[in-house]
Amino acid sequence: MGLTPDKVVAAAAKLADDVGIDELSLSALAASLGVRVPSLYKHVNGIDDLQQRLAAQGAGGLVAAVEAEARGRKGRDQLIGIGVAYRRFARANRGRYQAMVRVAAIHGENPQRAAQLEALLRWAVSQYGLTADETRHAAHTVHSALHGFVLLEANGAFGPSAGADASFAGLMSLLERGLASAPQSRSRGLRLPGIGVPGR
Repeated sequence: MGLTPDKVVAAAAKLADDVGIDELSLSALAASLGVRVPSLYKHVNGIDDLQQRLAAQGAGGLVAAVEAEARGRKGRDQLIGIGVAYRRFARANRGRYQAMVRVAAIHGENPQRAAQLEALLRWAVSQYGLTADETRHAAHTVHSALHGFVLLEANGAFGPSAGADASFAGLMSLLERGLASAPQSRSRGLRLPGIGVPGR
């Protein structure tokens, strides 16, 4: 069977998982497939097109993974499930996740996928008795925490896997406790979500 766009993208994803998105090149991809670089242009329009395809697959896969864990859960179990699914996907699909970051930096986020992920995160945090405005900010906070963690972990910031697991458990515990305490804090007259940290 000859090459197809799907086979080329799948091979690129595997290669990017192994070497990282920065080292993904058409020449390396062609070598891994046993073809010459011009053959790839029958299926993709260069490295930028290839990265955008990887990013699209990654965004769709991340949303699907998070949604699968969110369904049928509530409250703390749902929040933790979402976090675990997010991290698991990023670790198992390093190349696609890095492509998402790269493409978003150059071309902007995929609006549809970004909206789907935010809707899932808002659904999870809305169960903590937050106002609509607090829910929006809390969803952004959870997303930022998860995104930041998986990027740092991918760069070896947390050392051995066991240490990273403990750090991730601590992160999710902090997020959950903060969300759970928000309504009580409001009732005591504290202003939410601001905590005196400058916006920029």
